[in-house]
Amino acid sequence: MPDLLHAVVGIVGLVGLAWLLSENRRAVPWRAIAAGLALQILLGIIFLRFSPAKSAFLKINDALLVLERATQAVIDFQERSFRRGKPEKDNPQ
Repeated sequence: MPDLLHAVVGIVGLVGLAWLLSENRRAVPWRAIAAGLALQILLGIIFLRFSPAKSAFLKINDALLVLERATQAVIDFQERSFRRGKPEKDNPQ
């Protein structure tokens, strides 16, 4: 329950901050805000509770982790080459 309370306070805080910083507070579309929040909650429930959607997101996460590791390997390679002072073969200098 504390996580739910924390989330609700965060959402209310963000909406309140946006309202406070708005130029025309009377023109705030409260129905659109409520509809957007309801849609976000509905999609969250679907994606986190519905097993096929959860599985799909986990597979996407695994693919992105592979991409992250590959990117880090390229960065490490470039840093080693830079430290040695040798340009890459594909980079004529």
